[in-house]
Amino acid sequence: MVTSGSGGVITVKTSGIGKVKAVLTYTIKNNEVTITGCNKDVAGKLVIPETIEELPVVTIGDEAFHLCGGLASVILPKTLTKIGRTAFHHCKISDLVIPPSVTSIGPYAFRDTHLERLDLPVGVTVIRDTAFGGCGQLGRVSLHEGLTKIENHAFGGCSKLTQIELPAGLTSIGFNAFGGCKFLESIEIPNGVSRIEKITFASCLSLEEVRIGSGVRSIGSNAFKDCSILGSIYFAGEAPEVVEDTFSFQAKKGFETRALVQPQHAESFGGVGADWNGLVVTIAKDDPMRDGVIVETPKFSMPDSIELKATGHEGLDSLFQEARAEWVDQVSKAVSDIEEKFVRRLEASKRELVRSNKLAEAKAYDNVIKGSKMSGEEPAGLKKLREVRAGLINKTIKPINKQYWGRLKKIRKAYQEAGSLEGVSLVDEEIKALLEK
Repeated sequence: MVTSGSGGVITVKTSGIGKVKAVLTYTIKNNEVTITGCNKDVAGKLVIPETIEELPVVTIGDEAFHLCGGLASVILPKTLTKIGRTAFHHCKISDLVIPPSVTSIGPYAFRDTHLERLDLPVGVTVIRDTAFGGCGQLGRVSLHEGLTKIENHAFGGCSKLTQIELPAGLTSIGFNAFGGCKFLESIEIPNGVSRIEKITFASCLSLEEVRIGSGVRSIGSNAFKDCSILGSIYFAGEAPEVVEDTFSFQAKKGFETRALVQPQHAESFGGVGADWNGLVVTIAKDDPMRDGVIVETPKFSMPDSIELKATGHEGLDSLFQEARAEWVDQVSKAVSDIEEKFVRRLEASKRELVRSNKLAEAKAYDNVIKGSKMSGEEPAGLKKLREVRAGLINKTIKPINKQYWGRLKKIRKAYQEAGSLEGVSLVDEEIKALLEK
């Protein structure tokens, strides 16, 4: 609520624990309002008004809320079109929705904030330099097809980011754009991108798989530095130009990184089996199931949000049990689906072995299908299938567990607000058990 205003200064109430009013300065030009500054001791939840002096607020100016460390939440006006350079740098904002009217977000605008989620407005076609760099709590990012450019350091240091889908229309990714995203597991570079810049994915310690589009012609130095568990890099096109330290990561002992290439492009990588800049050149099969890889990964999801309207300890207990039952059901379905595919692959392999008169190996597959004890050494193909199954189960269950963890955190908060220490303890035990899985 706007409570008072005088010329270029207006006071706005905030809410929440430890609240301190916001004293906003502003300018007016062409009948549009720009917020230019705020008192550094502002605290709590701030709702920025849509109009001042009956004129629309369209811009958050450069450094307007820079170093306002007490701001926990900001609601931006629906009239807003531009967020300036360093506008919210070093604020502790965790909850913020950027309205769809916004078309421009300046460099460093949200650097080092506590944002947990980003839904990029469709009007924003460029993510500027370090716009969301250092957002250590940012775990979920949703981009749109109109995005064409991600500049330098845009998401660098977003250590909780586990996955991000880059839109097909993207044409440029700046250096260190995702450096230090230590929990990022996989990334696919769209065909429209022509170069992967230096240190773009450096220190992405959990990166396991990279898919590089056919348009990529060059990759810069240290692009994948310290990505020590990177096992597969898929190349849709010919071998790009690289430098000596493009793939400068020390693979963990016993780990091999493969360049998975299309048959028609294999020679540009030096041929099948060649050592191409430290990567083993391998053909990416059109039907990987022939090599024991199960193609289709079953996708199971749980709701991102839950209703916390239950009252009292008993209502929250019920909510907790429902969430757990749903999680168990989703995990059970996922594992069951993978096991069915595993058995079908075993049966297909057994038939092929029988046709090839490899009866001893076929017997080993038959024992696994029937659940019988195996005698002798396990065939290499069967061992590989088991490894694929285990990896697929892990990859499928992980996102289900993460979503369940998110629900548990909300239920825990509700228990806490209800003053139920017993409920908080129950949820803590469940979270601990989940993290140990």
